[in-house]
Amino acid sequence: MTLDACIMDADGNCGAVAGMEKIGHPISVARLVMEKTPHVMLVGEGALQFALENGFQEENLLTPEGEKAWKEWLKEKKYKPVVNIENKTFAAERLPGNQYNHDTIGMLALDANGNISGACTTSGMAFKMHGRVGDSPIIGAGLYVDNEVGGATSTGVGEEVIRNVGSFWWLS
Repeated sequence: MTLDACIMDADGNCGAVAGMEKIGHPISVARLVMEKTPHVMLVGEGALQFALENGFQEENLLTPEGEKAWKEWLKEKKYKPVVNIENKTFAAERLPGNQYNHDTIGMLALDANGNISGACTTSGMAFKMHGRVGDSPIIGAGLYVDNEVGGATSTGVGEEVIRNVGSFWWLS
């Protein structure tokens, strides 16, 4: 399981992590990338190393149910971008949001002075190719904020959102 996240404030400050394993709060690591480094994005082992150096603890993020579904999927390994494919092993009537369930979380907030900030975080598409990164951690695709215009986040098939710089385009 890999996690992605990004954060952006009204001053254009931003931070992101992508393909990070073993850390349960990627948005908190993305915020530290924004606050403590001159960089915008850290990925994979670099993101994990940065998180550990800043006090985060490794944890097993795969649930027993998720591991079972993954092992079943491994029998055929069809790398097809199917939203929520992991949910096919569960009874649809018991899923939050039913068949429209998705794990991406996008948030926008205004402070007392009217300054906008935003965040976007996800574990990405289930059973993706190792190394695949969607739109969620990418400024302009998964998230964009502008005090004069507003803010936008996205969810869905990240490849499509990246192709059209979805969150930035929406505000244009």
